[in-house]
Amino acid sequence: MIKHSPTHFFINGPTIFNGKFNENIEVPIPDSNCITRVKIKFDYTLKGYLKNFLFKADAQGIVFNFHNTPEKKFFRLIPRNSISGIWINPLVTEINLYTLDIENILKTNYNVKSFMIITEDKKMLKGFQYQWEYLCAKDIKGK
Repeated sequence: MIKHSPTHFFINGPTIFNGKFNENIEVPIPDSNCITRVKIKFDYTLKGYLKNFLFKADAQGIVFNFHNTPEKKFFRLIPRNSISGIWINPLVTEINLYTLDIENILKTNYNVKSFMIITEDKKMLKGFQYQWEYLCAKDIKGK
């Protein structure tokens, strides 16, 4: 299991996968009323470890591909934060803090088909591992 910080309600998928840069990763569709996150752990080269020790790690990129549109969305990805989990589905790009309602967020369509991790400097990174996490309404109602 990829660990970094406690995930109080999220349930980890059983498998850790090896990912490759610039290749699409298909997103599994869980039961309805679930949030899908992915935890990503980057594997650094010796040069990458040294740079991270002396300086801050460079941001990577994540590109989301959608089911119903050819549109793609790019976001910066901070490697140290990605191990705690990246919210994938439903992808929420705007939140109104005055009307925040988790039940309405869970009713959003699961529109992310796949994502891709991109990097500009492959000399710093060997690859990455990822693991799916799920938070379903049925799992938190009793907690």
